[in-house]
Amino acid sequence: MRFPFLFIAAVAAVAPAAAQGPLAISCNNAACTFTLSFDDGWAHLAGTTGAPYSGQFEHSNLRTLPNGTHMLNQSSGYTIYRDSEGRVRTERHAYPAARPDRPKPPDDFVVAEIHDPVAGFEYILDPVNKVAHRRAFKPEMVEKWNPAEVTGMKTAPASDTPFGKREFLGTKMISGVTAYGLKTTASRPLQNGTGVSSSEEEWFDPASGAVLTSTSDRNGDETTTTLANYSNAEPAPSLFHVPEGYQTIDETATFHVAHQRAVNGGFSGGGMHGAQITAACEDSTCQFTFDPGNSPVNSAVTGAPWSGHQALAAMAESGADSGTPRASTSGIGHYRDSDGRLRTDPAPVGRGATARMPRLVEIDDPVAGYIYILDPGSQTAWREKTAFRSFPYRTPMTQPAGKRTAPNGRTVTIEDLGTQVISGVTATGQRNTTTSPPGTYSQNDETIVTVNERWMDPKTGVVILTKNTGPRANTTISVPDYKEGDPDASLFQVPAGYKIVDEAGLFTFTASNR
Repeated sequence: MRFPFLFIAAVAAVAPAAAQGPLAISCNNAACTFTLSFDDGWAHLAGTTGAPYSGQFEHSNLRTLPNGTHMLNQSSGYTIYRDSEGRVRTERHAYPAARPDRPKPPDDFVVAEIHDPVAGFEYILDPVNKVAHRRAFKPEMVEKWNPAEVTGMKTAPASDTPFGKREFLGTKMISGVTAYGLKTTASRPLQNGTGVSSSEEEWFDPASGAVLTSTSDRNGDETTTTLANYSNAEPAPSLFHVPEGYQTIDETATFHVAHQRAVNGGFSGGGMHGAQITAACEDSTCQFTFDPGNSPVNSAVTGAPWSGHQALAAMAESGADSGTPRASTSGIGHYRDSDGRLRTDPAPVGRGATARMPRLVEIDDPVAGYIYILDPGSQTAWREKTAFRSFPYRTPMTQPAGKRTAPNGRTVTIEDLGTQVISGVTATGQRNTTTSPPGTYSQNDETIVTVNERWMDPKTGVVILTKNTGPRANTTISVPDYKEGDPDASLFQVPAGYKIVDEAGLFTFTASNR
């Protein structure tokens, strides 16, 4: 019994089917522009023939807090089809942030991807404009599925593997088929003296190798994925062909698709708003997409200069491990001068970010009327002409102290905390305490209390210290090197020797991966 191959083959049957969908969404009152790319991970997986199936992924997460409270989150994922020739089609909604229990927005549509090793192409279908974007596709290998890879588990003894201890769970009926179960358990110590224990149960259909349901438990955090509406019958052949009437366009990299919005109130949520950068990285390069935002005029605040680096510390939840560090990050620098220029170093990168990607810098300059993206590696500055509206700084209004109760019974208590000296300045504080009765916070079965404490410099409006206490994590966000006053003027200028490239609207560029 080849357990290593079993896990590669069976999981590959479903796991890589996460359709890329939109990398970024930029919307205005007239249209939405989607940034799309093909998933390069497909080419590194083995194609599987002789094992058709279809189904839709559904996910649920049950978290048990140290005090015994349970929280449940549920969501629907993409739909997958595979035929006997190894063709794979995945479908997902263009606005995945829309909750499955709410009506779909009028702008919503389905993004379909087809990976066809027989024809040698993969496609992303745009049903709104009736365009099939395609590129050459060939998996590294194609293998015929052997049901013994699953049925052989029945006679295989329990064993220790690099993944943990594995044991056969027997068989049971799932979605009308006899599924075979496998359980993996593992534990490892942490440097802080605590440990992490995990277990995973997977139930396979021998006919296709598909994982019909899997449940993983990591220190009381249980996640279940189910392949709903499952069938191992041959899907309709039409699903793997470009529909009649579609125009085919060959692509080689990230591309953009524009869609007119629905009349009388298009989609208003789920898209990403404001200037942003997203990335798609390979071994040696990253392709970035810069979205300058959906507002025709950007705002600039004058007369409130400051600088500092933001630091995040996440601690273990309340209970036996309370106060144990879980994660920490630091290093994002923020600079604003008296004229409203802004610099973020490194520029935050959204979806697709990796730890090795290049360190980009963003400068918003309302005086020159440009937004710049700097790549120190290639010494290139991409710039875009931008309209700014500048206005003098005014101290932000705070919420009045008191207690408020929502219709579902959730209460919010707001307290003024006075002042204290933080990073050499006198900051004003406010604390918000939210009490959520059962059923009002991720289907909780016990009352949950979350606390948010914020300390702001009234001279600049910058929140220099935030403390969050809640069921998911206790976090502290600070600016330990916070400083009032104008930063060095050179920080807002393109360095000498940089090549300047003019752009317009949403654009992409490539930078070397570290």
